[in-house]
Amino acid sequence: MVFSSKQQLKKAICIPIRQQQRWATAFRWWSSLGRIVGKALYEGILLEYNFAPLFVSKLVGRYAFLDELSSLDVELYRNLMYLKHYEGTHQSSHWTSQSQRSTGEHSIVELRPGGSHIAVTNENKLQYIHAVADYKLNRQMAAVVAAFLGGLSDLIQPEWLRLFNPKEFNQLLSGGEQDVDVEDLRAHTQYSGGYSDSDRTIQMFWQVVAGLSREEKSQLLKFVTSCSRPPLLGFKHLHPPLTIHKVIMLRLDVTDVNGGLYLIEKIRHQLLATSPVGVQAPQPAIDHP
Repeated sequence: MVFSSKQQLKKAICIPIRQQQRWATAFRWWSSLGRIVGKALYEGILLEYNFAPLFVSKLVGRYAFLDELSSLDVELYRNLMYLKHYEGTHQSSHWTSQSQRSTGEHSIVELRPGGSHIAVTNENKLQYIHAVADYKLNRQMAAVVAAFLGGLSDLIQPEWLRLFNPKEFNQLLSGGEQDVDVEDLRAHTQYSGGYSDSDRTIQMFWQVVAGLSREEKSQLLKFVTSCSRPPLLGFKHLHPPLTIHKVIMLRLDVTDVNGGLYLIEKIRHQLLATSPVGVQAPQPAIDHP
């Protein structure tokens, strides 16, 4: 469900008046985050992090069921399964659930009208278990999902999201899990500052990259694109494309062998460092504008 205004959203989730200002701030925050993700999807910019499958399923408008509670709260799921098979007396159990607000405060929520005065019994425990799961999986996060989806919808039509399951959505957002195809990356790399693919330094650079381990190639990709995974459809769809720019800081006369070894050590060192790549020679400084 997508609400057309903050007033409708507040009314739908029964937020007290004293909390409306606090909620308005949270609404703007989640809406802004939704717009950022929408912009990334629209422009084909990969993000490093994935969304939880449960959250994605809510974005596409799917109702979540009891079995999915284990992905959100394993301990709660186990307790509910224990309660399901427990035949003893349920002491001090009522139709309520504890909720944590964004401020860290805890509140008790009635799972049905008058739930704080309704005891959990063997006769109604199945309904209680499903009510807890419904609250945790659907009702509790409805406000956050609505706010996020409201911002996302400014750039992406919600109907398009329903074409994908959670795994496909995350691959679209964050790239595929396949190894980095060095030849494909090289074919779609741009050069500036006087470099070209035929330069000796560039050829040595690609030889070094081809010899890196899978983890090191992922680290290199994250260093230059902020995402460790390649685009789902290949580097032709990397926006903006990888660019290697020539910056001459100090010219050293090195042989092909020594230069290659130097590049290997320099690249591996920079993958573990936070400073920009700076290779002394005519060096490839890797930019991603």
